[in-house]
Amino acid sequence: MPVNLKLRGKRRFLTELLESMSCKDEILDELRKIRHEYNNMLQSIVCYIEEKDWDGLTEYKSEMLSKADSLNRNSFSQLAKIKNAKILCIVHKMLVRAKKSGMPLNLCIYNDINGIRMHEPQLCTVLQEFLLHACQEAANGKEDIYLKIGADEQGLRFAVENRRAGDHFPRPFKTKLSRKMRKYVFFNTSVQNDRIVQEFLISFTD
Repeated sequence: MPVNLKLRGKRRFLTELLESMSCKDEILDELRKIRHEYNNMLQSIVCYIEEKDWDGLTEYKSEMLSKADSLNRNSFSQLAKIKNAKILCIVHKMLVRAKKSGMPLNLCIYNDINGIRMHEPQLCTVLQEFLLHACQEAANGKEDIYLKIGADEQGLRFAVENRRAGDHFPRPFKTKLSRKMRKYVFFNTSVQNDRIVQEFLISFTD
């Protein structure tokens, strides 16, 4: 293998490693914040119970539920469910970009994303391009955007959902895929009730 290709490969590996480390540090920080908030909530509940202040506990209930809901919907903490470093970095970049631009992006991960075959560099590039395209198109609706991720024995599914705004309909995502990759990657855009769903599916079946 030529020296230049080896160097490029090592640089890419180091870049991915640094991105992964940065991403995991941010996730750990978010998890520490969540743990701190939950500890505060539990301590408050214990105090109300010890003082037998049932009225105060009842009043605190709504505040507690609101905090719990907010913590459960923390998008960055949900990244802990993604065990694949490449997918983790791609989704993390998307969340950081959305946060900086003020895009109302919410993340829902249904199960542990592990054991996914994402070794093909082109696949990672296309996934990143799709997520950026889909979120930008969804942002035209000025409503909350939901990035939903799930995996099973059939494959890995990314879906960007948002409420339909007027007659706006996302432009179809276009990318150049090698013949080898076309067999495993599928795109779809549909309307489900009042929501637009843009899907990216990586099939594991031959």
